[in-house]
Amino acid sequence: MGTDHKKTELMSCLRSWRQIIRKQARSVEATSLDELRDLTSQASILQARIEEIIGTSAPGTIGEEAITLLGDISAEHAECLRMLQQGTDKLKSDLSRLKKNRASLNGYKQQPSRQPRIMSKLT
Repeated sequence: MGTDHKKTELMSCLRSWRQIIRKQARSVEATSLDELRDLTSQASILQARIEEIIGTSAPGTIGEEAITLLGDISAEHAECLRMLQQGTDKLKSDLSRLKKNRASLNGYKQQPSRQPRIMSKLT
């Protein structure tokens, strides 16, 4: 394989990875966890392929365009992770509030009324 073919394949993989990250961001906004899981598995396959291409390439042959694209991917990925963290924090606060509400409800439970003691020694 020539270096031009590797560059072309690398750029194709990087562009696909960027598209997947954008789809992941949309699925996070839509809270579609099944789609996010599928996209994450696709991204990991692409990442493995990119690592293989870069690992077999000679040093310095990646190119400036690929490095710029990797920087863009990194920024978009960081934004996607920030959105995930916000969703996680919201879920955590909602669960905490529900737990607190449940504990409050348990405190307000009425005790079962006791039956009068007819056979009391005092009567």
